[in-house]
Amino acid sequence: MKKMRFLSLIILVALSIQACHSPESRAVDNDSTASDSTAQNGDAAAQGDSIGNDSSKSEGKGKTAGNLMQSSIDSEGADFLKKAGANSMWEIQLADIAAKSANPKIKDFAINLKKYHTQFNKDLKTLSGNLGIVLPTGLTTEEKTHLDNMRKTNGVELDKHYIGMVISDHEEILALFKAGAANRKKELSDFAIKAIPTLESHFEKAKALQAQLK
Repeated sequence: MKKMRFLSLIILVALSIQACHSPESRAVDNDSTASDSTAQNGDAAAQGDSIGNDSSKSEGKGKTAGNLMQSSIDSEGADFLKKAGANSMWEIQLADIAAKSANPKIKDFAINLKKYHTQFNKDLKTLSGNLGIVLPTGLTTEEKTHLDNMRKTNGVELDKHYIGMVISDHEEILALFKAGAANRKKELSDFAIKAIPTLESHFEKAKALQAQLK
């Protein structure tokens, strides 16, 4: 009887060993190992992504700092360049309309003003690019509406309106350029100083023309 129990025990142990090494058992073990491996790889990938994201953030900060450092002038200098560019575009648009005047003096004045400001814009764009400043490229909605209304006028009414605009604009632009002439950035101050005499000449000629229209 004891021998029978002993034989039964041996058989059970053998079956257990066989079951542990069966294909089904290995599949379960492999799945378990794969899951563990996937989890470990996932953790590693997550860490990699985290490192990558931190690197990207760091790189992004570097780019932001780089953008801030692109401009080599102060805020007053940047404001000067942008306002000068916007005003010059405006003067060209006004001159385009006034160049159709029946008054030869007004027409010639407008043509010369446009010629000056066209070259002025090129020089200003070069300077602004060198200093890392992007100039405005279009007119405001209000300015466009103003020009549309001007196109509906003609004769003396148009001449008076145009000259009046040139005078008021040049009063403002001369104040801007005199402030720009005092800027600590030499390239900018030199540019402003060079332009002031011509702007003053335009201002005086416009006032003389205005007096003739009365």
